Amino acid sequence: MHGRAKRISVFGGSKVDNELYDEAVEAGKCLAELGFEVLNGGYEGVMEAVSKGVVQGGGSPVGVTCDIFGSASPNKYIQKEIRCSTLYSRLETLIENADGYLVFPGSTGTMTEYILTFEIASKFILPAPVIFWKGFWQSIVHQIQRLIVVGDYRIETSCRPDVSHLNIEFAYNLKDLKTLLHKYL
Repeated sequence: MHGRAKRISVFGGSKVDNELYDEAVEAGKCLAELGFEVLNGGYEGVMEAVSKGVVQGGGSPVGVTCDIFGSASPNKYIQKEIRCSTLYSRLETLIENADGYLVFPGSTGTMTEYILTFEIASKFILPAPVIFWKGFWQSIVHQIQRLIVVGDYRIETSCRPDVSHLNIEFAYNLKDLKTLLHKYL
């Protein structure tokens, strides 16, 4: 008996330019062609673009939507909707139901998603890879990694946490993305 397909949650902004939209479409297509089930926030921008790509790649995108956004409808490419009552339950669904994460540029919502994912991963709760698309978040991610490693400056070096288990990576193109997905999943 076969297990379920590996799942990737994709985080990214609702406002994107044409270049990022096209890149997200190609990434979604790539994920579907590699056999991943793709979850995302279900609305516009990166979420729509990735969903469009998943459909082009033969997959069925899952939109994890939220009552907090009122009457907003999922984008037209979403084939299954998981409706959550709160923003917290939406985040929980996106994080706990994935085997890996792909993070595109975005704003504070995207930052909240990946910081919570990062925090859970840093506590050994989540061994899944977090792959950032290009370098948009690079300086923030490196600062967070530094905080985890260095932590409180008063802590002795021997007490600092081992973060070698963190699977934080950057993909600058589809070849990088495929390589990292094969490496971890």
